[in-house]
Amino acid sequence: ADVWSLGVCIFAMASGFFPLEVAHEKDWRFSRLVAAQLAGFSTVHTIFSFYERECHFSPPLVEVLDGMLLVDPLRRLQLHQVESCAWLAGPPPLRPPACFAAFDDGGWYKGLAPAPLATTVDIDLLEAALSAEAAMAC
Repeated sequence: ADVWSLGVCIFAMASGFFPLEVAHEKDWRFSRLVAAQLAGFSTVHTIFSFYERECHFSPPLVEVLDGMLLVDPLRRLQLHQVESCAWLAGPPPLRPPACFAAFDDGGWYKGLAPAPLATTVDIDLLEAALSAEAAMAC
């Protein structure tokens, strides 16, 4: 049940909607999903067809969700199989986009210096600001 629940959560986060209302015959989608799985159809594509939506998931995500959302727990992926799936391995790290080239290693935009820190504090100005803030809080 944990792999099923994790599959439901991943599906919902990736798609923006839950695959089923409840995994029971009371939900019309569940019976159709069982029939589709028995016929060898993709669980993910079957669910998207219920809502007449196009699936934009990557093939590795479809593959792991199809295995996680199998109704038959004996056929469902086990957690160690999910951990080793291609979707979690992901693509190799990408280089940062060109827009980040304008930043130096310290995170500052090149060509802009950080604002200088105040070396002196006007005590009267600070006390007035604190008094005004305290008065607003009351």
